[in-house]
Amino acid sequence: MNLMEILERAAQPAQPNTQETTMPVNLADRSRTHGNYKDTAALSQSIKDVLRSGRNWSSLTDSQRESLESISVKLARILNGNANFRDHWDDIVGYGQLAADSVTPTMPQISADIAQTLNETN
Repeated sequence: MNLMEILERAAQPAQPNTQETTMPVNLADRSRTHGNYKDTAALSQSIKDVLRSGRNWSSLTDSQRESLESISVKLARILNGNANFRDHWDDIVGYGQLAADSVTPTMPQISADIAQTLNETN
């Protein structure tokens, strides 16, 4: 299940659990896509340390910080696991979009301004 499917499921009202679900995680499969857990965890924490050292870290919203930290985990999985596992990349896009959606625009859309300027000069 990718991030978008998880978010869609989370947005739905909770249903009572009528049956016991037992789905063991196959750690060998997970290791192939996500890398060795300890190595991935160490790299993820290192990336997060770098992010937290940024001068603007404390001024970010909870949503922005959470998105950056979640992206850090995905980057570590890409670098230690299977870089061609599409869910990693899709999840990075999803977390970035969640952060972007939480931002209140404070200036006009630059891309629209650039497009208008280019159209006027042609």
